[in-house]
Amino acid sequence: MEQILSNEELIVVCDKCLRASCWHGLFMCDESQDAGTTEKTRKELIDLALEHTDHITNHPEPLW
Repeated sequence: MEQILSNEELIVVCDKCLRASCWHGLFMCDESQDAGTTEKTRKELIDLALEHTDHITNHPEPLW
């Protein structure tokens, strides 16, 4: 069963590249070592279109 996700949910992202996949450690940006975090809504991240929507979550899939 597919989970319905709210467009208003706040997602933690890297404050340098604004990608959740960077913050989750999947695809690190060049500035990740000095980066902090910020929160954006799912809608804001979808509108930015910086990464596939599969990465726009606060609960990433495990890598193993």
